[in-house]
Amino acid sequence: MSHPSILLASGVELDFRAPECCPWTIDDIARGLAYTARFRGQTKAFYSVAQHSVIMSREVPVDLPELAVAALFHDAAEAFVGDMPRPLKAMFPDFRNLEREVHASILRRLGLAPVLLGEVKQLDRRMFATEVRDVLPRPPEHWPPIHDCEPFARRVSPIGPKRAHWEFHKRAAEVLGLVKYRALNRESRERRRAVLSRRLDPVRSSSRGPSGAM
Repeated sequence: MSHPSILLASGVELDFRAPECCPWTIDDIARGLAYTARFRGQTKAFYSVAQHSVIMSREVPVDLPELAVAALFHDAAEAFVGDMPRPLKAMFPDFRNLEREVHASILRRLGLAPVLLGEVKQLDRRMFATEVRDVLPRPPEHWPPIHDCEPFARRVSPIGPKRAHWEFHKRAAEVLGLVKYRALNRESRERRRAVLSRRLDPVRSSSRGPSGAM
């Protein structure tokens, strides 16, 4: 069996058996979400999970900063596990449990408690109603009803992955604050250097050969 880990853009690996040990960066999440399509790409134009998350975060009132952070990162695990359609996810409970574990590890790293789940779900339902109006070809027949859920007034206009990547970074700096945003990236760099150093030590030792060798 292959090792249950993936290589991230920052050069570190995320082990799905211990996701909390991975020194991921904000950019790993921003990049992964920017290039992950909502609704498996079955939209009028490419529409990313990153853009979905940014819009949802911006709909949070300014006096609820913690909810704005939770909204921005509510799908962050999908940067690492992908975006499996909800009807299919319901058929694979092990996958759903893994996604929850990865998401919980991200929340802990961000210093967020999972107490805003109800508020985030309500925002997500309103985002879904908005996306049905703006990016899907028609309302799905067999998905949860949204007739009682008011779409956001702001219309969704897909922007493509490169801009969505940048917009996620911009929003992360806004809701986390520049100090915490930079601290998270600095911590990621330090943890990444430590991980790479541990991996290089055996290579350095073997290159030197046995003690006393010429």
